[in-house]
Amino acid sequence: MKKIVSILLCLSFLTCFAGTAVCRTYAGSDDPPAATAAVGTVSGKAGATVKLGVALTDASGIKSLAVSDLVYDDSALELIGGEWTVPNTALDDWNADLGKGVAALKEEANIDGEIFELTFRIKDQAKAGNYPVSLTVAVKNAAGSIIPVENIPGKVTVAAGPVWGDVNGDGDVNMKDVLLLRKIIAGAEKVDEETEARADVDGDGNVNMKDVLMLRKVIAGVET
Repeated sequence: MKKIVSILLCLSFLTCFAGTAVCRTYAGSDDPPAATAAVGTVSGKAGATVKLGVALTDASGIKSLAVSDLVYDDSALELIGGEWTVPNTALDDWNADLGKGVAALKEEANIDGEIFELTFRIKDQAKAGNYPVSLTVAVKNAAGSIIPVENIPGKVTVAAGPVWGDVNGDGDVNMKDVLLLRKIIAGAEKVDEETEARADVDGDGNVNMKDVLMLRKVIAGVET
């Protein structure tokens, strides 16, 4: 029930922004200066959890906000959640299934800082590189007039790291890694912390025969 209410709340609130989100004109001779909403940048290695802030600057007289149209590469990133960080909200909501959220402030405010935060997990198989993340921010004043916002995308940079299952660190995942892993488990091979971390193939914090089974699946193409 709570999930249904969340979806309906997002849809009803976002409807108020529909058709006006691209508006760039107001009554009067001049347009007000456009505010800017920028998704941040963050870096991390495969398997890490990262937080990406969304900042709104040069925004005056804001009463309500909406975020929508979240776009990211789900082959490398897994969305964990989203959270409003703008202060003094009377109402705020985020629906991960829709990739949309709304917030209403207790009173009009000038905003020049972070308003929202996204949390991603970088997938274990993510390749090193830059992965763009974009989100549309729309805002209104107490009169219900749309305030122009320039939306700027951000990115998650996946740092180069060892290949998943590459226990010996030679860049390939094959039976040599299985042999080394068996030696490590048997205590016949002393390795450094980095190699031991790569030996924990299933990521449970222990190096044992479960990792051997997982590694064999990776090599056979059963596990990716």
